[in-house]
Amino acid sequence: MKVERREIWKVLIFAGFFVMLALFVSIGCASGATAPEEEWNRTFGGSSYDYGLSVQQTTDGGYIITGDTCSFGTGRTDVWLVKTASDGMEEWNRTFGKYPNFQDHGYSVQQTTDGGYIIAGSAPHFDKISVWLIKTAANGAKNWDRTFGGYPDDQSYSVQQTTDGG
Repeated sequence: MKVERREIWKVLIFAGFFVMLALFVSIGCASGATAPEEEWNRTFGGSSYDYGLSVQQTTDGGYIITGDTCSFGTGRTDVWLVKTASDGMEEWNRTFGKYPNFQDHGYSVQQTTDGGYIIAGSAPHFDKISVWLIKTAANGAKNWDRTFGGYPDDQSYSVQQTTDGG
């Protein structure tokens, strides 16, 4: 019985595939790796569309979340800031709307050295979208806000405090 080279290669490739598969399975099983256990999970929001777009751990072990809410606030979509304890239980939440009936968005949040928070987002106004920075106190109360740019579309997706405190 004559076996063609092509058939031998098919058998070798097929056998090699199964050897590699068995090797990967045995390494995975031998390492004893298990999926991490879930400590907790929490859901935030109301009866409409609400989004968390950025989360950071805070110096007290809790978490700060920013995003958008259509359930709370005064605008069509407002920036939403939620502070949780280390177990994920909500401590407080705040909404920020730059202009009524427009869609404001919060994309990034960081805790600042004074214990407050800085949010980067966008605030549309008629035919333009501006970068919107919101600075809050540790309890989420707004200290100040500034818009930048705006023609035709300027948006910010990340924020970080600089070494000089800015």
